[in-house]
Amino acid sequence: MKNRIISVLLSVIMLLSLGASASADGYQLGTYTGTANGRNGAVTVEVTVSADRIEEVRVVDQIETIGVADAALEQVPQQIVETQSLTIDAVTGATLTRYAILSATRNALLEAGASEDTLKIGTSKREAETRQILETDVLVIGGGAAGLSSAVSTAEGGREVLLLEKEATIGGNAVVSGGWLDYPDAPDELRPENTDGYDAIIEQILAADYSENEYLSSWQQTLAEEYAAYQESGNTRVFDSMENFAIEYTLQGLGAESAMIKAGNDHKATAEWFIEHGADFTEPLQGIVGFNWPRWTRVAGTEHGEGLIHLLEETITNSGLPVTIMTEVTAISLILNEEGAVVGANAVGADGTEYEISANAVVMATGGFSADNAKLQELNTDWPDLSNIRTTNRSGHTFDSMQMALDAGALSTMLNYYMIFPEGDPVTGTIRADITATAGGRLYVNKEGVRFVDETLPRNTLSAAIMSQTDGVAYVICNYDQLAWVDESKTRVGNGRYLSDMLASGEMFEAETVEELAKKIGLDPATLNNTVTTYNGFVETYHDTEFGRTMFFGDSLLAEGPYYAYCVKPTMHITLGGLIVDENYNVLNTMGQPIGNLYAGGEVLPGGSIGNAFSDGLNIGHILTEK
Repeated sequence: MKNRIISVLLSVIMLLSLGASASADGYQLGTYTGTANGRNGAVTVEVTVSADRIEEVRVVDQIETIGVADAALEQVPQQIVETQSLTIDAVTGATLTRYAILSATRNALLEAGASEDTLKIGTSKREAETRQILETDVLVIGGGAAGLSSAVSTAEGGREVLLLEKEATIGGNAVVSGGWLDYPDAPDELRPENTDGYDAIIEQILAADYSENEYLSSWQQTLAEEYAAYQESGNTRVFDSMENFAIEYTLQGLGAESAMIKAGNDHKATAEWFIEHGADFTEPLQGIVGFNWPRWTRVAGTEHGEGLIHLLEETITNSGLPVTIMTEVTAISLILNEEGAVVGANAVGADGTEYEISANAVVMATGGFSADNAKLQELNTDWPDLSNIRTTNRSGHTFDSMQMALDAGALSTMLNYYMIFPEGDPVTGTIRADITATAGGRLYVNKEGVRFVDETLPRNTLSAAIMSQTDGVAYVICNYDQLAWVDESKTRVGNGRYLSDMLASGEMFEAETVEELAKKIGLDPATLNNTVTTYNGFVETYHDTEFGRTMFFGDSLLAEGPYYAYCVKPTMHITLGGLIVDENYNVLNTMGQPIGNLYAGGEVLPGGSIGNAFSDGLNIGHILTEK
């Protein structure tokens, strides 16, 4: 595994250092195949050549991240044919996919008889256009969940929107996350069957002493009444309510208590808005890591958040909404008038073109800065060294966007608060949680083969627990029935990867017995077997005497093989601080007063996340159309 990663990194370094030219030696007529490693696995191309030119390049097999790699997969083959060269324009935010296509094409051309010395890979310099001056009614900065939602909602209200996205593709973190949307108080038909484990958690909440917190105490009283009515009704589906949502989010510290019920209602309204716009939420709700109550949904048949993003794109296109989207254009500063109100923004394109954009309102939907290691470490007060931590986020999530608002006088808070995701890929930082089907089905062990935490605790608690283990990693142990399959042939798991590829690369391990699995990952067989046996006992009784866990599901039992193990390492997921806004999402200045015409939503706000980014964006749109 280590050698493979070093090899990939060396290849990228070599590719970056090379110049470029097309083959001058001619080709042997025909179609040739080449393969190279991308971000998620092998990328295979077919290259058709005549005697003296490249006629066609087609990507025929790949499992790159939908919504992130799209631009590279479309543009790079076209550019190779257009330039007859492997020296092409960069595609912002899809570096590994871009080089995989170029390298695979190079391998195919070598088979076609090209000279190795003449097939050099590099990056050409784009020609900048003249400075452009643009006008729009509403300028949205950021093309993720909040930005797209805001653009659609605003445009549906009749206002013209220009949206800027610094990366080559829209979607932001929604397309590299699990794509889950919080749906509180969802219809019964979407909820899974109830279990004793769920009942035990409600009973724990009802038995807790919240007397010192007026919000929790009030919600607890209402929850008791709701739960009693639920029990009397004979309903066999999992119970849920807005109060249950509010208690869970408050205990995780994810926002002001006074806004929790509103947040729950906003989340529900957002899910219903997507249903009205064609979203297929037909699969049973489930829990996700750190948010284990089964109230999360995503578009049926999708692997990440691409379903919701595509739906927003289709809404713009099919409804003829007045929304213009510009990708690979980065906003660099806000334009203020003499009164300090925002009247537009300056931006620059990937080709160096400068833009001056005037607007009646500007929406900051730029996300957090989880990909900015230097800034994370600078602001960090609560975690160990973060200078080399990986991230689940896309590369464009850096602090410069936040700084743009701060330079305009915006007020911020809690910039040192982060959400660290416990189940990241140790090498890339990408999310590994979707390899298994449910949050309640997890068993964590450390490198000693010992369980060390309740696996259903909040994300930061889990991350801190894993960081304190040997080498700061843990193994997730599961069996075949717990894997989340994304295709009928059961060859790919929930993170979009082929199981066979992950086994071959050493990223996952498979064995028929627990003892055999322990040997493969370097653990003591007797210790791991004892850990699994003890854990199974807790699953059967819904009573964990070691760590107090009660949330288990029917598929939590590790009853029979084959068994699997994969390593996880905490990875930066969400920055929880951000810009302070009022009830209308108007950004406040350092004096606590609204900055004219400047709005913000999504992860750029305190406690922001993908889960509420959609609702933030929709609400901003409604507010802008009312003004």
